[in-house]
Amino acid sequence: MGTDAAWKFDSSSHTGWAVAQLRQFGWDGTSPLLGIAPINPFWWPVRPSLTKWVKAKLTGDHSLQFQLWYFFSWSKQREHQFEKYLDAIARSVNKFAAKHSCHVVILGMERLDADACNKLNARLTKPASVFMSSEHDGYEMAAVLRQLSILITSRYHAQVLSMEAGVASVAISMDERLDNIMQEMGLSQYQLLHADDTELTSALQSALEYILSYQEQIKDKIGSQLVSYQKTLEEMGDFLTSSLLSYES
Repeated sequence: MGTDAAWKFDSSSHTGWAVAQLRQFGWDGTSPLLGIAPINPFWWPVRPSLTKWVKAKLTGDHSLQFQLWYFFSWSKQREHQFEKYLDAIARSVNKFAAKHSCHVVILGMERLDADACNKLNARLTKPASVFMSSEHDGYEMAAVLRQLSILITSRYHAQVLSMEAGVASVAISMDERLDNIMQEMGLSQYQLLHADDTELTSALQSALEYILSYQEQIKDKIGSQLVSYQKTLEEMGDFLTSSLLSYES
Protein backbone atom coordinates (compact mmCIF):
# COMPACT_ATOMS: atom_id res chain seq x y z
CA MET A 1 0.00 0.00 0.00
CA GLY A 2 1.29 3.44 -0.90
CA THR A 3 0.27 7.07 -0.71
CA ASP A 4 0.91 10.44 -2.34
CA ALA A 5 3.89 12.68 -1.54
CA ALA A 6 1.54 15.71 -1.78
CA TRP A 7 0.22 14.87 1.71
CA LYS A 8 3.28 16.66 3.11
CA PHE A 9 3.41 19.55 0.65
CA ASP A 10 4.02 22.75 2.64
CA SER A 11 2.58 25.97 1.20
CA SER A 12 2.58 27.98 4.45
CA SER A 13 5.12 30.47 3.06
CA HIS A 14 2.51 31.54 0.47
CA THR A 15 -0.51 31.94 2.76
CA GLY A 16 -0.18 35.73 2.87
CA TRP A 17 0.14 35.84 -0.91
CA ALA A 18 -3.06 33.78 -1.33
CA VAL A 19 -5.07 36.00 1.01
CA ALA A 20 -3.79 39.15 -0.73
CA GLN A 21 -4.65 37.74 -4.17
CA LEU A 22 -8.16 36.78 -3.11
CA ARG A 23 -8.72 40.24 -1.67
CA GLN A 24 -7.45 41.74 -4.91
CA PHE A 25 -10.13 39.69 -6.69
CA GLY A 26 -12.78 41.26 -4.46
CA TRP A 27 -13.01 38.87 -1.51
CA ASP A 28 -13.96 40.74 1.68
CA GLY A 29 -11.93 38.47 3.95
CA THR A 30 -14.93 37.00 5.77
CA SER A 31 -17.37 35.60 3.18
CA PRO A 32 -17.20 31.82 2.64
CA LEU A 33 -14.87 30.82 -0.18
CA LEU A 34 -16.41 28.23 -2.50
CA GLY A 35 -13.76 26.64 -4.75
CA ILE A 36 -14.25 24.62 -7.93
CA ALA A 37 -11.61 22.48 -9.66
CA PRO A 38 -13.31 21.32 -12.90
CA ILE A 39 -12.05 19.13 -15.71
CA ASN A 40 -13.38 17.73 -18.96
CA PRO A 41 -14.27 14.21 -17.75
CA PHE A 42 -15.52 13.04 -21.12
CA TRP A 43 -12.52 13.30 -23.45
CA TRP A 44 -10.67 10.38 -21.90
CA PRO A 45 -9.06 8.04 -22.73
CA VAL A 46 -6.39 9.43 -25.04
CA ARG A 47 -5.41 7.13 -27.89
CA PRO A 48 -2.68 7.17 -30.55
CA SER A 49 -3.72 8.02 -34.10
CA LEU A 50 -1.31 8.75 -36.94
CA THR A 51 -4.28 9.71 -39.14
CA LYS A 52 -5.38 12.40 -36.67
CA TRP A 53 -1.79 13.53 -36.27
CA VAL A 54 -1.41 14.05 -40.03
CA LYS A 55 -4.78 15.84 -40.19
CA ALA A 56 -3.78 18.14 -37.31
CA LYS A 57 -0.52 18.97 -39.10
CA LEU A 58 -2.32 19.77 -42.34
CA THR A 59 -5.22 21.76 -40.88
CA GLY A 60 -3.43 23.38 -37.93
CA ASP A 61 -6.25 22.26 -35.62
CA HIS A 62 -4.59 20.79 -32.51
CA SER A 63 -7.56 21.26 -30.17
CA LEU A 64 -7.96 17.53 -29.50
CA GLN A 65 -4.24 16.71 -29.48
CA PHE A 66 -2.96 15.63 -26.07
CA GLN A 67 0.67 15.31 -27.09
CA LEU A 68 2.60 13.92 -30.08
CA TRP A 69 0.26 11.48 -31.85
CA TYR A 70 -2.05 10.95 -28.86
CA PHE A 71 -5.53 12.46 -29.10
CA PHE A 72 -8.46 12.91 -26.77
CA SER A 73 -11.66 10.95 -27.41
CA TRP A 74 -14.47 13.22 -28.62
CA SER A 75 -17.92 13.08 -30.20
CA LYS A 76 -21.22 14.97 -30.18
CA GLN A 77 -22.43 12.74 -27.34
CA ARG A 78 -19.30 13.41 -25.28
CA GLU A 79 -19.66 17.15 -25.94
CA HIS A 80 -23.28 17.00 -24.74
CA GLN A 81 -22.22 15.19 -21.56
CA PHE A 82 -19.53 17.80 -20.91
CA GLU A 83 -22.04 20.63 -21.33
CA LYS A 84 -24.44 18.92 -18.88
CA TYR A 85 -21.62 18.54 -16.34
CA LEU A 86 -20.73 22.24 -16.57
CA ASP A 87 -24.39 23.30 -16.47
CA ALA A 88 -25.03 21.22 -13.34
CA ILE A 89 -22.06 22.71 -11.49
CA ALA A 90 -22.94 26.25 -12.55
CA ARG A 91 -26.60 25.98 -11.54
CA SER A 92 -25.68 24.54 -8.14
CA VAL A 93 -22.93 27.07 -7.49
CA ASN A 94 -25.07 30.04 -8.57
CA LYS A 95 -27.85 29.00 -6.21
CA PHE A 96 -25.60 28.12 -3.26
CA ALA A 97 -23.34 31.17 -3.61
CA ALA A 98 -26.32 33.54 -3.73
CA LYS A 99 -28.00 31.90 -0.75
CA HIS A 100 -24.89 31.88 1.45
CA SER A 101 -23.04 34.96 0.12
CA CYS A 102 -20.03 32.94 -1.10
CA HIS A 103 -17.06 34.26 -3.03
CA VAL A 104 -16.43 31.75 -5.84
CA VAL A 105 -12.94 30.62 -6.84
CA ILE A 106 -12.10 28.48 -9.89
CA LEU A 107 -8.84 26.51 -9.89
CA GLY A 108 -7.32 25.05 -13.05
CA MET A 109 -5.11 22.35 -11.57
CA GLU A 110 -3.61 21.39 -14.95
CA ARG A 111 -3.09 23.34 -18.16
CA LEU A 112 -5.57 21.14 -20.00
CA ASP A 113 -8.33 22.23 -17.57
CA ALA A 114 -8.33 25.77 -18.99
CA ASP A 115 -11.24 25.14 -21.35
CA ALA A 116 -13.39 23.66 -18.58
CA CYS A 117 -12.55 26.57 -16.26
CA ASN A 118 -13.36 29.23 -18.85
CA LYS A 119 -16.63 27.61 -19.92
CA LEU A 120 -17.72 27.15 -16.31
CA ASN A 121 -16.87 30.76 -15.43
CA ALA A 122 -18.96 31.98 -18.36
CA ARG A 123 -21.96 30.17 -16.86
CA LEU A 124 -21.69 31.76 -13.43
CA THR A 125 -23.98 34.63 -12.45
CA LYS A 126 -21.00 36.51 -11.03
CA PRO A 127 -17.53 35.85 -12.52
CA ALA A 128 -15.25 33.88 -10.22
CA SER A 129 -11.69 34.51 -9.12
CA VAL A 130 -9.62 32.25 -11.39
CA PHE A 131 -6.24 30.67 -10.57
CA MET A 132 -4.60 28.63 -13.33
CA SER A 133 -1.58 26.36 -12.92
CA SER A 134 -0.21 27.84 -16.15
CA GLU A 135 0.17 31.13 -14.25
CA HIS A 136 0.79 29.98 -10.65
CA ASP A 137 3.15 27.39 -9.19
CA GLY A 138 2.22 24.55 -6.85
CA TYR A 139 2.88 26.57 -3.70
CA GLU A 140 0.51 29.31 -4.81
CA MET A 141 -2.22 26.91 -5.97
CA ALA A 142 -2.02 24.93 -2.72
CA ALA A 143 -2.11 28.11 -0.64
CA VAL A 144 -5.32 29.23 -2.37
CA LEU A 145 -6.90 25.78 -1.94
CA ARG A 146 -6.16 25.94 1.79
CA GLN A 147 -8.09 29.22 2.17
CA LEU A 148 -11.33 27.65 0.93
CA SER A 149 -14.41 26.97 3.03
CA ILE A 150 -15.78 24.32 0.64
CA LEU A 151 -14.30 22.69 -2.47
CA ILE A 152 -16.06 21.09 -5.44
CA THR A 153 -13.46 19.03 -7.26
CA SER A 154 -12.98 16.63 -10.13
CA ARG A 155 -9.20 16.79 -9.59
CA TYR A 156 -7.58 14.37 -7.16
CA HIS A 157 -4.72 16.69 -6.19
CA ALA A 158 -7.08 19.56 -5.42
CA GLN A 159 -8.65 17.21 -2.87
CA VAL A 160 -5.29 16.10 -1.49
CA LEU A 161 -3.78 19.57 -1.15
CA SER A 162 -6.90 21.07 0.45
CA MET A 163 -7.01 18.45 3.21
CA GLU A 164 -4.12 20.01 5.14
CA ALA A 165 -6.53 22.84 6.03
CA GLY A 166 -9.48 20.52 6.66
CA VAL A 167 -11.42 21.88 3.69
CA ALA A 168 -14.71 19.99 3.25
CA SER A 169 -15.22 18.90 -0.34
CA VAL A 170 -17.62 17.39 -2.82
CA ALA A 171 -15.96 15.10 -5.35
CA ILE A 172 -17.50 14.95 -8.82
CA SER A 173 -15.44 12.01 -9.87
CA MET A 174 -14.30 10.08 -12.90
CA ASP A 175 -11.10 9.14 -11.05
CA GLU A 176 -10.85 5.99 -8.92
CA ARG A 177 -8.43 7.79 -6.58
CA LEU A 178 -11.11 10.36 -5.70
CA ASP A 179 -13.62 7.56 -5.09
CA ASN A 180 -11.14 5.77 -2.82
CA ILE A 181 -10.19 8.80 -0.75
CA MET A 182 -13.81 9.77 -0.07
CA GLN A 183 -14.61 6.19 0.92
CA GLU A 184 -11.55 5.94 3.19
CA MET A 185 -12.59 9.14 4.98
CA GLY A 186 -16.13 7.81 5.41
CA LEU A 187 -17.56 10.71 3.39
CA SER A 188 -18.73 8.96 0.24
CA GLN A 189 -22.43 8.72 1.13
CA TYR A 190 -23.14 12.43 0.73
CA GLN A 191 -19.97 13.91 -0.76
CA LEU A 192 -19.04 11.55 -3.59
CA LEU A 193 -20.81 12.22 -6.89
CA HIS A 194 -19.90 11.23 -10.42
CA ALA A 195 -19.56 13.28 -13.58
CA ASP A 196 -22.20 11.28 -15.44
CA ASP A 197 -24.83 11.30 -12.66
CA THR A 198 -28.20 12.02 -14.27
CA GLU A 199 -29.35 14.18 -11.34
CA LEU A 200 -26.05 15.93 -10.77
CA THR A 201 -27.55 19.39 -10.14
CA SER A 202 -29.83 18.34 -7.28
CA ALA A 203 -27.24 15.92 -5.86
CA LEU A 204 -24.58 18.66 -5.78
CA GLN A 205 -26.94 21.15 -4.15
CA SER A 206 -27.80 18.59 -1.46
CA ALA A 207 -24.12 17.78 -0.90
CA LEU A 208 -23.21 21.45 -0.44
CA GLU A 209 -26.01 22.01 2.07
CA TYR A 210 -24.99 18.82 3.91
CA ILE A 211 -21.41 20.10 4.23
CA LEU A 212 -22.63 23.40 5.61
CA SER A 213 -24.60 21.55 8.32
CA TYR A 214 -21.80 19.17 9.33
CA GLN A 215 -18.62 21.10 8.53
CA GLU A 216 -16.88 20.52 11.87
CA GLN A 217 -17.57 16.77 11.92
CA ILE A 218 -16.30 16.51 8.35
CA LYS A 219 -13.17 18.46 9.25
CA ASP A 220 -12.47 15.99 12.08
CA LYS A 221 -12.74 13.04 9.68
CA ILE A 222 -10.39 14.73 7.21
CA GLY A 223 -7.84 15.43 9.94
CA SER A 224 -7.93 11.88 11.22
CA GLN A 225 -7.44 10.39 7.76
CA LEU A 226 -4.68 12.87 6.92
CA VAL A 227 -2.64 11.62 9.90
CA SER A 228 -3.02 8.09 8.58
CA TYR A 229 -1.89 9.06 5.07
CA GLN A 230 1.12 10.96 6.39
CA LYS A 231 2.14 7.99 8.54
CA THR A 232 1.96 5.71 5.50
CA LEU A 233 4.11 8.16 3.57
CA GLU A 234 6.74 8.10 6.32
CA GLU A 235 6.70 4.29 6.33
CA MET A 236 7.27 4.31 2.58
CA GLY A 237 10.30 6.56 3.10
CA ASP A 238 11.68 4.27 5.81
CA PHE A 239 11.15 1.23 3.56
CA LEU A 240 12.91 2.91 0.62
CA THR A 241 15.84 4.01 2.79
CA SER A 242 16.33 0.56 4.32
CA SER A 243 16.03 -1.08 0.90
CA LEU A 244 18.72 1.19 -0.56
CA LEU A 245 21.04 0.62 2.40
CA SER A 246 20.58 -3.14 2.07
CA TYR A 247 21.32 -2.94 -1.65
CA GLU A 248 24.49 -0.87 -1.08
CA SER A 249 25.78 -3.24 1.57
